[in-house]
Amino acid sequence: MKKLQSALLAALLTGLAAVPSARANVIITSPDTANANTNPLPAPFTIGYAFTVGSNNLTVTSLGIWDRNSDGLAQSHDVGLWTTGGSLLGSVTVPSGNATTLIGQFRYNTLSSSVTLTANTTYKIGAFYAAGGGDAYIEAVNNSTYDTNFSSVGPGWYIQASSLQFPDAPGSGIGYIGPNAQFTAVPEPSTWAMLLFVGGLTSMVVLRRRRIA
Repeated sequence: MKKLQSALLAALLTGLAAVPSARANVIITSPDTANANTNPLPAPFTIGYAFTVGSNNLTVTSLGIWDRNSDGLAQSHDVGLWTTGGSLLGSVTVPSGNATTLIGQFRYNTLSSSVTLTANTTYKIGAFYAAGGGDAYIEAVNNSTYDTNFSSVGPGWYIQASSLQFPDAPGSGIGYIGPNAQFTAVPEPSTWAMLLFVGGLTSMVVLRRRRIA
């Protein structure tokens, strides 16, 4: 009986280890800062990139923008998340200054409602840069790295407009890296089913042992 309990407990711990971490991750994990620009495009404009989700659904909790020197933003920036068809899924305003959360050179603001991204589906993210400049973005990036929960990131997209708009004109390189997003991975239903099954068996064995005792 003890051997069976130990085996079930080991299976449960193995299953828990396989569940994706609830810690928030980000799309762009390491930006290629060597290719930074300060508004060379005709401002105002929205710039960003496409990205494709990997095999797990993802829940986006915050949107952010690159703070080149991590010392505060010169302007506030609206950041949006869209389907490839142009439907806005969520947006935030990241204010100027340094009051918002800084993670890896990106400042984030929390969405009013989290957004679920479907596995194996492509989306777009973009950030608005007003006229006057002051905050840099990264252009034609080939050396930036991104989280393994995505099968691809890029290409870049932009639109010249006076407010945050869906970026529908193709850009250069892997993308215009200004915007970023925080997310958590959603475990597959099969993972939860396995954990519940093993947990149920463990409980049954424990109860049975108590009754026998």
